[in-house]
Amino acid sequence: MLYLLSFYLPRFLERSYEEKLTTVVHELWHISPVFDGDLRRHPGRCYAHSHSQRQFDALAGQIATKWLSLDPPPETHGFLRMSFRELERQHGPVYGQKIPTPKLIRAS
Repeated sequence: MLYLLSFYLPRFLERSYEEKLTTVVHELWHISPVFDGDLRRHPGRCYAHSHSQRQFDALAGQIATKWLSLDPPPETHGFLRMSFRELERQHGPVYGQKIPTPKLIRAS
């Protein structure tokens, strides 16, 4: 497993559809373009979000809007329109497990 996205439930699911979609895109945008388990790195000391997390979030919102304009199948994002309680009613209870943040292991 190279990447693990985590979201705090139920808090994440109580946000608006647009906020949830932007958050998902934000997290996916962190993935390295070469998909090697590393993060996408931006110039400077704030390599994860560039010099401005606000601009990073705005870019994620633009990407989300562009993706929606391509008319993706509803089953790929429709669940984001539902609240935690609605998803729980439709799919049953949620069970979770806290997974420790993986430690970076440098290749030898």
